[in-house]
Amino acid sequence: MAAMASPYLKASTRHPHSFPRLPKTHFAPPSVSPFAHSHLRKPTRHPDFSFPDRPGRREGWASPLKGFMRDSEFLQTLHFNSLRLEDGSVVNMSVPIVLAIDDAQKNRVGSFTSVALVDEKDDLVAILSNIEIYKHNKEERIARTWGTTTPGLPYVEEAITGAGNWLIGGDLEVINPINYNDDLDRFRLSPAQLRDEFERRNADAVFAFQLRNPVHNGHALLMTDTRRRLLEMGYKNPVLLLHPLGGYTKADDVPLSWRMRQHEKVLEDGVLDPETTVVSIFPSPMHYAGPTEVQWHAKARINAGANFYIVGRDPAGMSHPIEKRRSI
Repeated sequence: MAAMASPYLKASTRHPHSFPRLPKTHFAPPSVSPFAHSHLRKPTRHPDFSFPDRPGRREGWASPLKGFMRDSEFLQTLHFNSLRLEDGSVVNMSVPIVLAIDDAQKNRVGSFTSVALVDEKDDLVAILSNIEIYKHNKEERIARTWGTTTPGLPYVEEAITGAGNWLIGGDLEVINPINYNDDLDRFRLSPAQLRDEFERRNADAVFAFQLRNPVHNGHALLMTDTRRRLLEMGYKNPVLLLHPLGGYTKADDVPLSWRMRQHEKVLEDGVLDPETTVVSIFPSPMHYAGPTEVQWHAKARINAGANFYIVGRDPAGMSHPIEKRRSI
């Protein structure tokens, strides 16, 4: 389960500050699912789809997952939409969180047990340790996630079709979280930071609303009515998490920078109460995978402290790319 700085692969078992400077070969688009995203041809920056929180901080968006999925976790996600943990408990996990590499990168890793992820400036971002490399079964992944292998699925074409034929999984330790310097970093709050903000505001309930386009009147009415109903249920200070998606979106969706301007204006004009609203960017990409993806959206917000999640009308669906019907 995305957009990030374009990470590059370096293999080493030594201290982070002594990683060898190998020739750069940037990763093929990962599952842009909760961690990193890069393009094959042009390494450009994208909104972080969630490298886990800083070392020592609390859980990340995909907790209890510790990094990119290994083979067993990948297969459980595809076939069961969940993961079985070591203690026997089962947690929801509906979208693969994986990182693809090509044959050359696989060969460069060789027998190393750890690799470094660096940005396009060659600065260390994170270390992936106890790694496992396994086959990237693209057709199975697409069929199980979208229920079809028809051509024209936006996320598939963006991040899977041209990706490497191998997946590399392991435990991810973020050394230097990414800043994008696009005037939106102040909105990129981690789950731990959001929990701290809700605590600072003395929230006794948090209700989350995701959107990938500007707030319209129907959205505003739904959010204000939700708060009213929570007050009627006995909550004293329910707080809204207005959580626009900040990763990859289709070309016909409104760009993130314009959406954030509109969201700020909505608060400035009092359409939503700034005292009881937290605006933050959710760094995930859009998969347009319907109810399967919505489960991921809800789980991530629960990890950030939400008690309630507002699901709109078909929030992650799209028209069939070929046939004349509304849903894939």
